[in-house]
Amino acid sequence: MGDAGDEMVGQRADLVGWGEAQRLANLGAWVFDARAGVLTWSAEMYRIVGLDPEGGPLQLDDYWRAVHEDDREAVAAAVQRLTDDLVPLEWECRIVRPDGEVRWLHMRAEAVADEAGDLLRLTGFGQDVTDRQLADRRRVEAQERLARHEAVLERIARNEPMAETLAALCHDIEDRYPTAICSVLLADTEAGVLRHAAAPSLPDVVVEALDGLPMEEGMGACGTAAFRRETVVVVDTLVDPLTAPFVDLATDHGLRSVWSQPLLDPAGEPLGTFALYRSEPHEPDAEEVEAVRSAAGLASLAIERERTVRALTAAANVDPLTGLPNRARFLDCLTDRLEVSDSVAVMFLDLDRFKWINDSLGHPTGDAILVQVAHRLAKVLRPVTSSPASVATSSPSS
Repeated sequence: MGDAGDEMVGQRADLVGWGEAQRLANLGAWVFDARAGVLTWSAEMYRIVGLDPEGGPLQLDDYWRAVHEDDREAVAAAVQRLTDDLVPLEWECRIVRPDGEVRWLHMRAEAVADEAGDLLRLTGFGQDVTDRQLADRRRVEAQERLARHEAVLERIARNEPMAETLAALCHDIEDRYPTAICSVLLADTEAGVLRHAAAPSLPDVVVEALDGLPMEEGMGACGTAAFRRETVVVVDTLVDPLTAPFVDLATDHGLRSVWSQPLLDPAGEPLGTFALYRSEPHEPDAEEVEAVRSAAGLASLAIERERTVRALTAAANVDPLTGLPNRARFLDCLTDRLEVSDSVAVMFLDLDRFKWINDSLGHPTGDAILVQVAHRLAKVLRPVTSSPASVATSSPSS
């Protein structure tokens, strides 16, 4: 058999001899005989790659076929450096098993040449590091999500416009899931409808159609989600009865699937919805559901912050009894008007014997009269703009 043959037999025996240790470490050994063109794997290496050890001798092409097509160029460059420099080398790559499963391998190899410098063989190890790769990826993704969440929280803390914050959340999800298109609708509880808030990638005609969507059962994924106060998934908009009223809209604009996450306040009342659309039938997996729930939580926080700020602003500028601007707001408007015009008229109205009404009929009656007067004043005044020409104000103590 000769010295070379005896050496290869010894190598094969070595590969088999410590198979249990290899299995425990997910570590496979291999030898490539450059002269014979034969690739010898240990049993663990066969298991890692997903091939049958009884399938006969392997060729180098068997390994190349297993390497993920996106990694082949980098692996070929690594092998070329190995054979050129004859220096031990390590690399990581993905392999695709016959059943389609993708695994990550950490490879370490060294080259052996004869005295003339001709390559005799390559020897090395391959370790399945898929779990480590997945853990690293999850850690990186968690760090990225935390950074994105912190950025949104900073927006909210800086009181940036709510529409910009919600649009940023939509872009964030669209970047993570490139085939998805997002929208946020706000609940108008008095009217019982959903209003457009953010949809940076939806066609304008779809945005207009969704603005004013009733919060009712059967009104698409969003209207139904707000009504039920639970997540609604429409895998195929062309066949699901929930989206029957919108089939033409979905067909015209390639919105084949949609699922909607309701935005709820701490009391469980609807604040709006966060929806994802796709051009193909689709059902979200657990990872996507969790990502959108997280974004929806931030959206709810932004909406509640906006409402709180508006309420505080109104409390500081509006008389709580009549709903008219209070004295502070009136003085602000008057100051603004004086800055742009030297011609300003101020009218003072008084209610005769108002103190007598309070003293004889009671303050509730006096309050009711003030509310009626405020309503009548509001009817005869034109809407207040950013530079108001006329502002009615009231003081219950007058």
